[in-house]
Amino acid sequence: ASLPSLAPESRLKACHRDQTSPNWRDGRAGALLLNASHSAAERLIGINRGGKQTADLSMGWTDPYVIGAVLLGAALRLVRLDYAPLWFDETITAEHVSGTLGEMMRALFDGRENSLPAYLLLIKAWTAVVGASVWTLRVPSVLLSCVAILLTSAFARSLAGVRAARWTAALVAISPYFIHHAQEARMYAMVAALAAAS
Repeated sequence: ASLPSLAPESRLKACHRDQTSPNWRDGRAGALLLNASHSAAERLIGINRGGKQTADLSMGWTDPYVIGAVLLGAALRLVRLDYAPLWFDETITAEHVSGTLGEMMRALFDGRENSLPAYLLLIKAWTAVVGASVWTLRVPSVLLSCVAILLTSAFARSLAGVRAARWTAALVAISPYFIHHAQEARMYAMVAALAAAS
């Protein structure tokens, strides 16, 4: 929703007219408060003094610091990605991938598998193209975790500005918890990305 294009002078006059209102006993103070809040909202959504929309639709994803954090995060997640063998839950993912699509969907609906259907469908399509190995099974989680870096950074930017976005991207990139889940052939990285997107 866009903000009404009300000039600062008009807002000041409007507040002076309401001086007698019990909510605005001091019209000048009310005008200053309204002007400050309106200006803050304009900066948040990117409206310049000419009234034109200038919002950064990329939410800062072209910021070189954020890009650097994503590249660092990707490197940390890819290091020794296939060093450890698949653990128990990952073997379940591998089993679903090796079976038919119908078998995988039945496992989801009869309660034998509690993963996100979207994740299993993604893994199924991915391995159909590149093949199934320890490395290829874990790569989608790496990519989804990098998406989570971008999304959490964008969320921080919308709340607290560019500096917060950069710090958030850096912290998520080096977070041991994010790295750990990014190196597993399970749905955890997708859940993190979806949570950040919501």
